[in-house]
Amino acid sequence: VSPGKGKDALYIAALSALMEKDIKGYVQGLNAVIKADPADKRAHTDLAWFYKNEKKYPEAVAEFEKALAIDPDFGYALNFLAYTYAEMGETEKAIKTFDRYASANPGEANPVDSLGDLYFLTGEFAKARAEYQQALALRPDFPSAWKLAYLYAMDGDYEAALRWVDDMISRAKTDGMR
Repeated sequence: VSPGKGKDALYIAALSALMEKDIKGYVQGLNAVIKADPADKRAHTDLAWFYKNEKKYPEAVAEFEKALAIDPDFGYALNFLAYTYAEMGETEKAIKTFDRYASANPGEANPVDSLGDLYFLTGEFAKARAEYQQALALRPDFPSAWKLAYLYAMDGDYEAALRWVDDMISRAKTDGMR
């Protein structure tokens, strides 16, 4: 890597390309970061995220696996890999990956909330509700409350839905969340 083209500069160039909607430049930039540092788990995960969004699932899974070979507990990669499996219709793999994410990050609300999302997407609303409530037990200001409000509204329990909305508003740390 030449001076001025260190890994950070390459990453900035890739992200700048993305901001300019230069998708080809973004992918080339991420590949340049990976070439400069094959052990950059974030670059592998970002490239995998791109492939996931392009529905290039085999490529996405391969890049996630590269990131996880570098750091088996890398939550960012585990979370998106699980969502990728969900999009592929591989629900059991998604559940196992979310469970792995939660085990690797005990006490974190996001893995639990993400599993709730999976259950919501598969129509298992009681399980989704339980996961969202567990996420809030771990972190009361986590934005799972609006999802609970939505589930209760779907059930026609508008009183409970409004209680969850009020709860979310009362716990929100920013005006944007309120």
